[in-house]
Amino acid sequence: MTLAWLRRNKPSTWQEVTSDDGRGWKWLDESGRERLRYTRPTGESSNNAQWARQVNGKFEWRNASGQRLDVDGNVVDTDDPEFARKVHIDYEGPQL
Repeated sequence: MTLAWLRRNKPSTWQEVTSDDGRGWKWLDESGRERLRYTRPTGESSNNAQWARQVNGKFEWRNASGQRLDVDGNVVDTDDPEFARKVHIDYEGPQL
């Protein structure tokens, strides 16, 4: 998956805007609801050790109701003890 592929497959009624913290971007649907967010890594994670896999960012998907989704498109309940791990989907492809 590349940024070009994502943009080709983005619904035409959605818009891409810079994320609030400036570390990535997000897609807003026709109602202005956030549906996809990409955040670049900060390099501050302990997972960035020399031999750790190269993570070039994280995605967060949301459905039309604003609920966060896992990598398989399933809604993740906010009470799930692994909520953060499940909704922050590692991206290991080319830097976006």
